[in-house]
Amino acid sequence: MNKDIKKFWFFIDMELYDITKILEEILQLSEYDHDCEDTWEWCESYEKSGELYFDIYREHNNGKYESPVIFILNRIQNYQQSEIDKVGRLIAEGLEIDVFWGIIEWDRQIKNNHLPEYHYIVFSVYKI
Repeated sequence: MNKDIKKFWFFIDMELYDITKILEEILQLSEYDHDCEDTWEWCESYEKSGELYFDIYREHNNGKYESPVIFILNRIQNYQQSEIDKVGRLIAEGLEIDVFWGIIEWDRQIKNNHLPEYHYIVFSVYKI
């Protein structure tokens, strides 16, 4: 995955499956697949129109919510800023949390309490 792709991310004390259920309603997502492996948990979906692909994921570690939830809207790089802002505001209002838009990277080699070290370049913040 290209690390320069802009993404939304946020921090929330909630299971990823429950977060995705809320996003499913506010962003008009269709049914999605939920899966996990030893490090990551994710949900993937398409809009009901069939147009846009979503990928929502977070490193999971037994109910601790220290890692950011990362949300990718596949073709959002081609969106106008006003459309990106609308999605960011909908997520912030729907989950009642601050949402960030920009570039998020992580170093898989560095572990801090068994979590990767994250690096952020923030372009926009959507506050409740």
